[in-house]
Amino acid sequence: TGWSMARELIWTNAALNMAYTIQATSDLENGATSIWGAVEYGQATSLIMTSQVPRPETPFPPGNASVLIPAGEFVMGSDADGFALAYPAHTMRTEPYYMDATEVTKGLWDDVFNWATNNGYGFESGANGTETNFPVTDVSWFDCVKWCNARSEKEGYAPVYFTNESHTAVYRVGRVNMEAGHVNWSEKGYRLPTETEWEKAARGDLYQNYYPWTSPGPTNSPGIYLDAGKANYSGTGTTSVASFSANGFGLFDMAGNVGEWCWDYGATYSYPWSPTGDTNGTERVIRGGDYYLGDYLQLQCSAREKLLAPDLSEWTSGFRCVRSCQ
Repeated sequence: TGWSMARELIWTNAALNMAYTIQATSDLENGATSIWGAVEYGQATSLIMTSQVPRPETPFPPGNASVLIPAGEFVMGSDADGFALAYPAHTMRTEPYYMDATEVTKGLWDDVFNWATNNGYGFESGANGTETNFPVTDVSWFDCVKWCNARSEKEGYAPVYFTNESHTAVYRVGRVNMEAGHVNWSEKGYRLPTETEWEKAARGDLYQNYYPWTSPGPTNSPGIYLDAGKANYSGTGTTSVASFSANGFGLFDMAGNVGEWCWDYGATYSYPWSPTGDTNGTERVIRGGDYYLGDYLQLQCSAREKLLAPDLSEWTSGFRCVRSCQ
């Protein structure tokens, strides 16, 4: 119903003995308000209410703020022609997790990097970025994983990536082709999203949409839904994060701008479907297309066009982080 003098959000119909988290998505019509809602934790996750209330003093979204992605099922992949790497479409379920609202910016990368290099971490790729609020680029998968650990330790979370399966040696230096057993999935530190987590988040709670905005199928011409006002895919360089509308979960740039590293190996989807991804191969997956080569195929939520060696760093590739919350 509004804000209290103590800057607390007040809503109606709250259940007793429940924990809640507050989420917001920007009202991009005039930039003056935000849609706020209380999300219930329990046997199920559901939106209790939404109310349009005055925007708080901090602009939305705060730098690299995290957004809750609720638990539940969604249809992953695509049966459409040209998507052999994302075939067949199949139902997956995730537990709730937090994801960065934006791609990791050069400013945030530098902040964590400077802390990390003074605390036993070593990086190999030369990270770049147009300005502090633009996405960091030219980062390898190895360095992204180490950076996630450093961000966790800097912010007081337990790291999740280790060089051994006994989880006694935190991954801080070198190149380690980790398997799922090297990850402490129960910890709440920062990590790269799995493909399952990334694709669910990109779809923004829309059912079998082609893109992170309203784009229902099936259609033989998904390109009809492309809109240069919704994503950066024009080939003119990166834009500052959150320059375009958020999707239904409040996430920005899930299509275009820079491609985003995921945890998974993956020449193909894994069989049986695994929420932690394929464990075979030598390449890692990048999702979301990018500003340079993005087209009606590569920008789709199901697209897995770029499979790269984890030591490569490209000027069109960056990443964002997730954290488990259970």
